[in-house]
Amino acid sequence: MKWPIGLSSLAVLSLLAVLSLLTMPLAAARQGAPTADPLRASRTQARDLIGGQQPRKALDEVLLPLLAKHPEDPGLALLCGEAYFALGNWEAAVRDFERGLARAQHLRGGIFNYGRACLKLGDHTRTEAAFAAMRRESEPQLRSKGALGLGLLRVEQGREEEAMALFRESIQCNAKEHRARYQLGLSAQRAGRFDEAASAFREVFAQRPLHHGAAYNLSLVLARAGRADESAAARQRHRQLMAAKKRISALQEQFRSRPPQPEELLALAAQYDSVAAHREAIQTYRRALTLRPVPEIALRLAAAFRRGGYVVDAERIYRQLIGGPAPVRDAVVALVEILEARGATADVAKLREKYRTILEASPTETEATEPPKTEPQNQQKITCRLRR
Repeated sequence: MKWPIGLSSLAVLSLLAVLSLLTMPLAAARQGAPTADPLRASRTQARDLIGGQQPRKALDEVLLPLLAKHPEDPGLALLCGEAYFALGNWEAAVRDFERGLARAQHLRGGIFNYGRACLKLGDHTRTEAAFAAMRRESEPQLRSKGALGLGLLRVEQGREEEAMALFRESIQCNAKEHRARYQLGLSAQRAGRFDEAASAFREVFAQRPLHHGAAYNLSLVLARAGRADESAAARQRHRQLMAAKKRISALQEQFRSRPPQPEELLALAAQYDSVAAHREAIQTYRRALTLRPVPEIALRLAAAFRRGGYVVDAERIYRQLIGGPAPVRDAVVALVEILEARGATADVAKLREKYRTILEASPTETEATEPPKTEPQNQQKITCRLRR
């Protein structure tokens, strides 16, 4: 199932960020004490369906039947709002957001898509109120979203300079808010500030390598700035990205009807690697390793960690691979490279001495070899954790 045209990546990410709030026991959130919540599992199921791009299924199979039985439950109403928003039904989204917020006032400053739905309907008064409430919150990430939402409203109102100031404020509150950077780039592009726009789009890439809108608009602003070679490179990047995303979508679509196999996850991770989407590649390699914890997949994960700059995590995996009864040569070689780059000459000498026999042996091709279809007997199990 595809996201509807009206649902931007901005809205999808905002939806995912807020859905976890809606699975909390609301009475416990107000009182600060744990309480039994018989609907929590159902809310979690609905959240997973919406986040998994199946909002219609979330409504029909989970939320609407439950809401008929529990019409006073604010969490169910808010999740209905998120599902309708994902479907592009702005009127129903606003209705259910307001239905839920009427019974959960403490969440009023945390529902970004409520303001977005109001903006889609052209209701600037309610949009202003929703995002202004977020901007007053104590949590920097919520303040960042509030400023971002108000910036979107100012764009709609034709107040471009105010919008850019709000987008900068959003970034100042949360440097990881790539959506504000993208909107700043679009505003700068419309204002003819092509260098500023190019800088913003490049910064979006640094945080979100799969952002095809940044790739496309970067090529445009570079062309308008007279930087033809850079513009051509950006266009090529956009073409590569769109081709990879098409293949990624095809693979992910297969996983909706059945659990993925390790080989399929490796193919998906390779697509992420092809466009330097390091975090997505790492997460996918980790899923494959969970299904089949063998050194061949662990080596691919470690290599992805290194490409993404997570050298400590890569080193941890390599040390696991050389710490068992059958040390993996490629792991020894990679660990030597890491230690040499760090300037740890004494550690390199000890490692070379300890694994001299392995290093002098013929190189294996573990990274290029497909993992075995079945897990060998007594195969060393590999575990890993992504450092945050």
